[in-house]
Amino acid sequence: MKKEKLNSPDAALLRQKAEEHLRKKHSVKASPLTVSSEADSMKLLHELEVYQIEFEMQNEELKLASEKAENATEKYTAIYDFAYTGFFTLGADGNICELNLSGARMLGKDRSSLENSNFKQFVTIDSRSGFIDFLRKVFETGSKQTCQARLIVKGSPSIFVHLEGIISGDEEKCLLTAVDISKRMQAEGILKLKAHEFELFNELMETSDQQLLELKKEINFLLNKLGEKEKFKIDE
Repeated sequence: MKKEKLNSPDAALLRQKAEEHLRKKHSVKASPLTVSSEADSMKLLHELEVYQIEFEMQNEELKLASEKAENATEKYTAIYDFAYTGFFTLGADGNICELNLSGARMLGKDRSSLENSNFKQFVTIDSRSGFIDFLRKVFETGSKQTCQARLIVKGSPSIFVHLEGIISGDEEKCLLTAVDISKRMQAEGILKLKAHEFELFNELMETSDQQLLELKKEINFLLNKLGEKEKFKIDE
């Protein structure tokens, strides 16, 4: 079977390198050929040696490419697993196909026990309808969607998360990111409570000032009745 040659710049460069390597290999033992059959045999041998060198070079390049791909995969896996953000891959029904370690920690379970379970069961009742609507829009629109939900965590208080979802390249899965915003929500809740307390305090102070004003008027009125000088100056 004859080897098929590739018509590409890379193949031509590889051929050139193989030829140079072979010339260097035989430069010290080259001898003139006088017989035609011997010349043909040498030519065939030359081609075979070139192909062998090309094959060895290709194997070396493939080995280097494989090592680079393996290193890149290890780096990606480390980033994926140990990122602060929880990463999930969900089906249209909400089933968890894949997740990283941070995602598993968010739900308080081992990653292996969470695969093939449904994400909806970890969403609290009060925020489940919003999550279901969010997931539906991801698949219907094909564009990025966001929502906030509260998640049930085994052995710990529930947490608030900000969710972003987008359809995968094959349009069959939802790529979901989850960020714990519990502390932010707690801070916002405290801020709203303090603002409400401040409003009540202002209302109380306004009421007290009005009551004090009425009391001063009443005292002045009584002093007038008694023919005495008014005690308080009142600005209307």
